[in-house]
Amino acid sequence: MINQAIELLGQLKTVNEIVICSAMVMAFWTVVFGFLMVIMKTSNLPKKTASSIGMSIGGIIHDMWILIAVPYNLYKNGINMGGSDFFPTFIEIETANYFFIHGVFLIMTKLFTKEHQTHHFFTITATWAAVLLGFSNCGAIVNLNSHFSHIPLHVRGILKDLNLKFIGAYEVVETLYFILYIFERSISLTYIMKLAIFDYSVSAWA
Repeated sequence: MINQAIELLGQLKTVNEIVICSAMVMAFWTVVFGFLMVIMKTSNLPKKTASSIGMSIGGIIHDMWILIAVPYNLYKNGINMGGSDFFPTFIEIETANYFFIHGVFLIMTKLFTKEHQTHHFFTITATWAAVLLGFSNCGAIVNLNSHFSHIPLHVRGILKDLNLKFIGAYEVVETLYFILYIFERSISLTYIMKLAIFDYSVSAWA
């Protein structure tokens, strides 16, 4: 079944292939978030709190996918910072459409803050740029780099929603989030950009 899907989508080079892939991803995440919203409605939590926790759980599911999929691709195919191979391109398309559907559900549940708007706009723009300009291999690695801090971020959000801000676990998760976030956005991102620009000669116009 997986091989048939790959054959159907080819190398994700044509508009039709990208549109089909995007539609499949959006349908998948619509079902996932819809299911989570239904499940969370059965809890005794206030509606907004339940929705927020459901969105965080969905975020953790996506984080786990990225943290497994990208390293698997690097293990199988090695580090290739140039061009756009099939699987990294799929990962970038999946990420862009995930954040689109995530944003739609945040709007529906009235949880879409200015921080979400800014984050989602730049993430969607960056991932589509990687796909359309032809550097998905590098984009997928940057994608992975930005996701290490996401799970602590979502866990922190769940603990906060449950009014557990003052327990030790919250402080541990919050500290871990800030450490990973600072490392990702400074040291590791700088190193990845160095590899992309100087060592692997990545260019969107090559």
